[in-house]
Amino acid sequence: GAAMTWGVAGGLPAPWGAPPPPLELPLVLAQQRPVEDGANLFIRKLSRRADKLFLYELYAPFGAITSIRVEVNLRTGAPKGYAFVQFVRAADAQAAIAATHNLLVGEKRLDVSLYRPRSGKDEPP
Repeated sequence: GAAMTWGVAGGLPAPWGAPPPPLELPLVLAQQRPVEDGANLFIRKLSRRADKLFLYELYAPFGAITSIRVEVNLRTGAPKGYAFVQFVRAADAQAAIAATHNLLVGEKRLDVSLYRPRSGKDEPP
């Protein structure tokens, strides 16, 4: 049969028989698409075991994602417990917040909000 591809087409989750994406996330991120303001999630109280793949699988059903960044301690490589997920559409980000804020993951409840730059700084890279 035809090879199944893992991806998000129009915000739908991948087919069940699809292999997981490679962990090195060139995945199906919609990098060529301009992103709307108010579409960058700031996720705190993240389990130390939660990685990019976990976040991708949690948030991909809500819509196209252009980047996922899990903050780590540069010296030790240990996760800091927070991450950023950049959606293309602000409405998708809002739906993701509504569905996953206070979601119990492991021993912690996620704290999910829109990322707001503190000063005149740009969005995280």
